[in-house]
Amino acid sequence: MGRGFEQRISTAFDLPLEDAGCEFCGHCADFCPVDAIGFRSGRYEVRPWKMSKGTTVCLQCPMGCGVTYEVHEGKVVTAHGYFPSPASGGALCKRGRFNYNFVNTPERLRGALVQSDAGQLDPVPVDEALDVAADRLRQVTEENGGAAVAVWGGDMLTNEEYYLLQKLARAGLQTQNVDSVAGPWQLPLYEGLASSVGLGAMTNPLSDIAQAKSLLVLGSNTLETHAIAAIRARKAVREGAVMIVAHPDRVGLTKNAQCHLAIQPESEGALVCGLLKVMVDEKLYDQGFVEAHTQDLEKLQRSLEKISLADVAEKTGLSEDALREAARLYASQKPACLIYGADKAREPANETFYRMCVALQALLGSVGVPGGGVMAMGTAGNGQGALQFGACPKYLPGFRSATQAASRKVASNLWGADVPGDPGLSWPSMFEAIEKGQIKALYLVGVDPYGLGLPERKVESALAKLQLLIVQDTAKNRAADFAHVVLPGAAYMEKEGTAVNCERRFQRLAPVMDPPGQAQTDFDLINGLLRRLNGSLALAGPAAAFAEAAQLVKDLGPVSYEAVDGLCWPIGDDGAGTERMELEGAEKPIKFYAARL
Repeated sequence: MGRGFEQRISTAFDLPLEDAGCEFCGHCADFCPVDAIGFRSGRYEVRPWKMSKGTTVCLQCPMGCGVTYEVHEGKVVTAHGYFPSPASGGALCKRGRFNYNFVNTPERLRGALVQSDAGQLDPVPVDEALDVAADRLRQVTEENGGAAVAVWGGDMLTNEEYYLLQKLARAGLQTQNVDSVAGPWQLPLYEGLASSVGLGAMTNPLSDIAQAKSLLVLGSNTLETHAIAAIRARKAVREGAVMIVAHPDRVGLTKNAQCHLAIQPESEGALVCGLLKVMVDEKLYDQGFVEAHTQDLEKLQRSLEKISLADVAEKTGLSEDALREAARLYASQKPACLIYGADKAREPANETFYRMCVALQALLGSVGVPGGGVMAMGTAGNGQGALQFGACPKYLPGFRSATQAASRKVASNLWGADVPGDPGLSWPSMFEAIEKGQIKALYLVGVDPYGLGLPERKVESALAKLQLLIVQDTAKNRAADFAHVVLPGAAYMEKEGTAVNCERRFQRLAPVMDPPGQAQTDFDLINGLLRRLNGSLALAGPAAAFAEAAQLVKDLGPVSYEAVDGLCWPIGDDGAGTERMELEGAEKPIKFYAARL
């Protein structure tokens, strides 16, 4: 802006950033060739050649973006997108780019703490803290049984850490009370999609979104919570796709959409049901695809006959004409891509919702084809891996039933320890069980229960009632005030292992810096507890944990820890991944279910 000596860098028309369309993603700083636009962090504080660089996978959301961190003296200075990343292609959301001070915080745990007789948390060596934690856990299980213990993992653990955590719970502590923060949202997503298409996750890779000709975006504020999907959707629109955004508010993607459906909060299921009804009634669907690749269409049709569009309109807050126009617009161009992002601030969708999403896409012939698919995305960084590797009360690793005798026998034979048959509790149910005095010990790994939207008094009441609370995290959180043992964990950029993003893609993490002080990776801390409770259950490292888990997780095929990077499960006998759901060679793989309003 300006001329001569008055010239300066500014936004278009010198508007404030918010009004000029800036989304604060930081991409401009990544692409500026002369550093006229750069990152304030570290500027004039540290020279570029004094920083070290390392690349890993961001676990702050389900996208699994590749990220390169610049590090100086044990602190992250800047984060940049990693362009060879198969998941993100160099893009990063604002959270991945700017939210790294949880590693730099002064509250970072650098050593272990154990509660003294006076009720104070005193510093002790990590080994001593692990001894105390193991002895106290053993005491609780001997006096009350394994069901009196619960284990709860956070969002950003690796697959191997989730596997080891559930092994600690089931084989070491004899409890099925094991869950991850993402569990309540990830479980119905898996069960709805698995029952409909045999694949309990996204049917297509994220890159397919850019090839879509029509898009329906539901659920979360996608640009904020699932940014890579939003970036790909915008690319599709630039290349001629039509986009419908259904959200109560005018969110970031709305300005790129041909149609904004201002639906009532949490009425996405009713909307999908209404779109199904219009498409079936007006025969907007691909009859050839339906006949070739689906089964039980009559079941869907019969259920839709009982549903009136007026009832759908009432639930969604839309008019009947708006519903018809939206259905016609969505069916006007193919392939069609449905994007749904789960939102931790809202109640989890049920499996019927995900089945209806599959039905909508199947009617349009947009399942298992490039540019189509059901892009159902969870809430957490490695929520997919948590479920697949058994950090779930309902399933053992590999989605094996946790209560079925045959499944438990397979795991028991592998571990050399019996697996209990009693059903386990999800983390919301754990709080109720603590209040009733049924759970007496809780092991938190990377979880801050105060950050989940629960009433503070409920959280405080539950934590205060526990005989034993073990808090394991990178930084001291409010739960540590109630803890009997505090263990210093490592952040995802300080550990190795694998993770699975929302498109079913395995990616290898590599440490870009060392944990501070006596802090250790979550794997080493969990393994230390296992070794103290039952030495035969401990494992040599992440590679050994992956190899053991592969004996239970059939979708891993013959692939090794070293070779899994970049592959999408299910992995075939030839070691090749499955990026897109396969239609050929399967006898009508898509199943319709009854729709519900």
